[in-house]
Amino acid sequence: MQKKSHFQKTAILGLCFFAVSLLTVCASSIAQKSVSLARDGVYDAVARGRNGDVPVTTTISGGKISGVVVGENIETTVFTSRAVPVLIESIIQNNSYGVDVVAGATFTCSAIKTAVANAVDQAGGGAGLYGRRPVPARGKDETITVDVAVIGAGISGIMAAANAADNGAKVALLEKTTILGGCSLQSYSTIAYGVKAEIERGERTDELIREKFNAWIEKEMFRVDASLLNTYLKNAGSAMDYLIDCGFLGQPIDFRGRIRLMLIPYDERQPILEKMLDATVVRSGGAVYRETTAKTLIYDNGVVKGVVAERSDGSTLTIYAKAVVIATGGYGGDTQMVYETSGVRAEMGCLGSTIGEGIKMAWAVGAKVPSNLGGLQLHQTLTPAYLQGYDYFHMRMPLIIGYLPSLLNVSGKGIRFRNEAWNNTPVAASNSAAFTGGNTFVLVSQSTLNKLEQGGIGAVGTDLSPSIPPELKPAFEIDTPWPNIKKVMEDTVNGGWAFKGNTIEEVARAARIDPAVFRETVDTYESYCENGKDEYFDKPAKYLISYEYGPYYLIESSYNQLGTTTGLVVNARMQVLDTTDNPIEGLYSCGSDAASTLYNNMYTGQGDCIAFAITSGKIAGESTAAFVKGR
Repeated sequence: MQKKSHFQKTAILGLCFFAVSLLTVCASSIAQKSVSLARDGVYDAVARGRNGDVPVTTTISGGKISGVVVGENIETTVFTSRAVPVLIESIIQNNSYGVDVVAGATFTCSAIKTAVANAVDQAGGGAGLYGRRPVPARGKDETITVDVAVIGAGISGIMAAANAADNGAKVALLEKTTILGGCSLQSYSTIAYGVKAEIERGERTDELIREKFNAWIEKEMFRVDASLLNTYLKNAGSAMDYLIDCGFLGQPIDFRGRIRLMLIPYDERQPILEKMLDATVVRSGGAVYRETTAKTLIYDNGVVKGVVAERSDGSTLTIYAKAVVIATGGYGGDTQMVYETSGVRAEMGCLGSTIGEGIKMAWAVGAKVPSNLGGLQLHQTLTPAYLQGYDYFHMRMPLIIGYLPSLLNVSGKGIRFRNEAWNNTPVAASNSAAFTGGNTFVLVSQSTLNKLEQGGIGAVGTDLSPSIPPELKPAFEIDTPWPNIKKVMEDTVNGGWAFKGNTIEEVARAARIDPAVFRETVDTYESYCENGKDEYFDKPAKYLISYEYGPYYLIESSYNQLGTTTGLVVNARMQVLDTTDNPIEGLYSCGSDAASTLYNNMYTGQGDCIAFAITSGKIAGESTAAFVKGR
């Protein structure tokens, strides 16, 4: 090996010293920047929330975050009204945007944090100083004893807790978020079976329930536990009447040929539920614990004897109970688990906080895994396109396009898979897309855009206002022109939510679809338009409108799932069953966690999900109270 000269050694040592010095200076510079104070001032930033842009104004005074104001937005206020003030107080108090989000309004809270981080960056503030995650002082551990512990304060858990208390049980109700009511805070109405007002009007209630029971089993579902279904239908009326008396539900109305109960206005719901729990659970010596997450069931020798939970400050709450009710709302918020169990990639349209902890806790003590795991409450068409810098109408144009009955819908393979008029029947739209795996496209042409620009959706054959979820639907009429739609489409393409091509083959290749397959699909569809008859799916002739000329666009379309319908198997008393179909002593469930034996795989979307949540909650409350009282 050749020896290095003294000069070479000195040079190498010098270079090493220079490199170390340079690294030290750089590290020092980075460290200094990460903790540098932000300049005082008022800074504006915008971040994406759940439904759209969330503008935030951040004030920095004396190097500290002294004010955070959220501007006008279209977030869901029933979830954000309580959570946002809590988050803002935490940011200011800790002088950090690294604080935890408030469970129940995760998307909105994340947007606010991102906007504050952007503002701090504008002000030259360091992430090491303003982005740190505060460690709260750990509270004192506590152990309590009650008759019944209910995990989850959605409408099913609230009904279980209230009815158990009404029947003499001392109840602890746990809710991991700050919000009471769960998905019922977003629900529109519920189907009604046998409520008192119907009976008083002389409705043929018994006959209608019998017809529904027979149709459910004979025509709709083959996995049904007839005993559970019968118990649900026959107890629904008294459960609904309970909430009518509490002021949460209105009187029955005829809605599109079905008797339904409308929920009270969104912003009035949570106060009613709080009042209801005060009059039942709290008055009976129990308590409601918010921001308290159940972690494990206390299980001994085949019997569930309570639950161990964790509070937001890290302390432990151990609850010994004679009965535990799991009402955690399924696992729809865990989109990876949804895909693994169902094979469908769908957007979560309700609570992202429903991630299946209750189900998994029950599985851990021997609860049966249902054969139809993966069942979803599929509902309406969505579009993943998220455009910034537009008013709400323009931002939602790609979404609206997904509902238009005159536009060709194809799978990710370029094959037409449905009658596009189904888009205005929410469940038909989502169920038909589920077979494709949820990866679909809508074809638009330059001719389509020109018509929309001049005459709105009426100019492309639409004769009904699209049935878009109310919280996502902008204000527009059928004949409202679509100005700037061409720029919207170009930005949708640039954002990666649509593909463009001058020819059918070009747009197919851009979307990674076999050009020959797509060409055949389009040619076949155009022949239907020319002849005025859909030979395959029998779409009405009024919706068969030719594409005429390009360029052409394929817009990605997705689908909305409101949650899962499976997880645990229960009997008619809402007792959780084990792998041998025997009840696990002390363990009950209700709501979406417990609907496994009512449906095949997909929820039928007729208002029964919330109706079952309400009814099964009442049954679970009555059953647990009877059990702990030895009746």
